[in-house]
Amino acid sequence: MKNLQILTIKEVCQLLNVSVPTIYRWESEGTLPFPKIRVGPNRVGFRQVDVEAYINNQIEPVEIEAVK
Repeated sequence: MKNLQILTIKEVCQLLNVSVPTIYRWESEGTLPFPKIRVGPNRVGFRQVDVEAYINNQIEPVEIEAVK
């Protein structure tokens, strides 16, 4: 298995600029855009590659007009 980077919920919140309650709300609504991983009895984490893929999919390409 490749080097698996697990992010904490706080790290994910910093990357997405959202609050911890937002992550919990997304989870309860079933709209969490990436899977969580149980890393302890009362702790979850998120694979960095999954979070980064979500972020990359949110980026819309910008068309740049050529200057004439």
